[in-house]
Amino acid sequence: MGCLIDKPSDSESTVTSDIATNKEEEKKAFKLLLLGAGGSGKSTVFRQVKFLYGNGYEDDERLKFALTIHDNMVHSIKKLIKECEKTPKDGGMADENLPSECENRLAEIKKLPDDGPHALDKLAEIGSLIQYFWELPCIKLCYSRRSRYQLPTDAIHYFFDKAETVMKKGYVPSQEDLLHCRIHSTGVRSETFEITDGLFFRLLDVGGQRSERKKWVKCFENVTAVLYVVAISEYDQLCYEDNETNRVLEALDLFEDIANSEWFADIDIVLFLNKSDLLKEKIIKVPAADYFPEYKGDNSFNSVVDFMKREFTERNQQDRQVQTEVTTATNTKDIQKVFQDKVLEILRKKVKTRCL
Repeated sequence: MGCLIDKPSDSESTVTSDIATNKEEEKKAFKLLLLGAGGSGKSTVFRQVKFLYGNGYEDDERLKFALTIHDNMVHSIKKLIKECEKTPKDGGMADENLPSECENRLAEIKKLPDDGPHALDKLAEIGSLIQYFWELPCIKLCYSRRSRYQLPTDAIHYFFDKAETVMKKGYVPSQEDLLHCRIHSTGVRSETFEITDGLFFRLLDVGGQRSERKKWVKCFENVTAVLYVVAISEYDQLCYEDNETNRVLEALDLFEDIANSEWFADIDIVLFLNKSDLLKEKIIKVPAADYFPEYKGDNSFNSVVDFMKREFTERNQQDRQVQTEVTTATNTKDIQKVFQDKVLEILRKKVKTRCL
């Protein structure tokens, strides 16, 4: 185990925000803690909650997300090109090389910085470049094998498919765009929401990278429930931090640490088996048994999900049932269902306890 005390590593940062509605609501709000390894989808859950129970995002906030989306797109297409240029001997992903006629475009895109902001008068040109490379068969093949190397997000295709629309002056991300945006969070984001009349909860989202986990203990006091998010589609991928550890195994060890911590011995835990949409696509080509020899199922979606559920719940050694939900965090109905069925029930029980 030892996931809570690993050595720090670099990560992209986000602005920490702590938005209180008013002092009375803060006093009676129940504290919910979002935990999970980096890339699990925690921050997407947080954004969904802001849309469901908060005021969403203003245009100035959306424009900040637009900068991150642009950076992710440029960084990702450059990484795909780099992988495509490698020969099979050097671990290349593609079975064919980039076409010779793209030499000029290749030089242009390689000159782009990974980190923006990119010049507004150049965005349309960058969008056209990304669109051109994204349509190349060798790039698509490299992308289909993205579990073998690191990309900023495993769903960048969502933005690539509309590159010329996104990479333009005046682009303001839609709600769906914001839910697909990937940011390596640092620090703690906290906001108070009203889930139903007079019932408030304070949701804390903390960075999931190893370097951020040392900060978690500061948030552990007076927690009502832990919402633990794991990307079950990442069973064939390695961690950003060391490029050696399987991401699901990392998430399992981290979950065991949390579930059996003295801080949470008698605390409700809701387990989000997240990125189920990507799992459905992946298991068709990548058998789960290739990465979990103990798995003996038929490689169907339900069989793999049941296996993952057992693997996590068996790590819980406390006298409480871990409540499990299969989710796609970008699907608003999925997250709404968890909060209305699971979280609301937990909060109502706590209200009754307060009244005794």
